[in-house]
Amino acid sequence: RGGGGVVFLAREPSGRAVALKTLLPLAPAAVRERLLREGELAARAAHPGVVARLDRGEADGTPYLVFELLDSERTLEQALDGEDPLAGARLV
Repeated sequence: RGGGGVVFLAREPSGRAVALKTLLPLAPAAVRERLLREGELAARAAHPGVVARLDRGEADGTPYLVFELLDSERTLEQALDGEDPLAGARLV
């Protein structure tokens, strides 16, 4: 949860786990525009260091984005909490 949006762990009808990003209720118009722009930019990016956008849509007037799920046993906060945040990072 953050600046106007929230990300959920979701499952596609096929059963694949994905990250579903949507707006919080009553999010300002600027946040809505940012979400839509993020979706467009993510769709154009094709790089191993960028999470792939799989789908986008709108449900009951609320836009959403579907991204590939990055599965990890640690949160980002935990990963950055150590002495060397890039220790063990995989370089592509």
